[in-house]
Amino acid sequence: MKFCILLVIFISSLFAQSYNFTETRYSDAFGQSIELKGVIRLEENALKINYESSNKEIVYKDSALVITEDAKVLDVPKLQAQNMGMFLQIILMLHSNDEDVLNEHFTMKQEENKTVLNPKGNLSQYIEKLTLVKHEEQLKEVKLFLNNADHITISIEDEIR
Repeated sequence: MKFCILLVIFISSLFAQSYNFTETRYSDAFGQSIELKGVIRLEENALKINYESSNKEIVYKDSALVITEDAKVLDVPKLQAQNMGMFLQIILMLHSNDEDVLNEHFTMKQEENKTVLNPKGNLSQYIEKLTLVKHEEQLKEVKLFLNNADHITISIEDEIR
């Protein structure tokens, strides 16, 4: 479930874009971090994620989630699929850059070179906050702080052209 949350990072525009990224997941329960590299492709109402270290692909389109590994569709438990879908929907919401929708789901405040998003409503049950760091108007890092003390840092390496 957490690997999908990482994607709350790419909020640039309404056009399809692909990015190389590095995800660092910290688990408070285990007291350790793992690092994953991959590519995400964002479109207006869909996203696709591929991780380099595995043959796993995540596709979320029109509120439908499909996860495949080694070309086989994985059976994801209903609750996990619902939670993943919620987080992927957040990514699409951020990607659309629709301020009205964002303001409906988050309070936002600017702190130096980062934007802090605090979730409203049901999202606040899972997410403490998100921080977005830009350099020269380009999004470079997203940190997702979960309510269970886990956190995920996404470093955006480059846009694939």
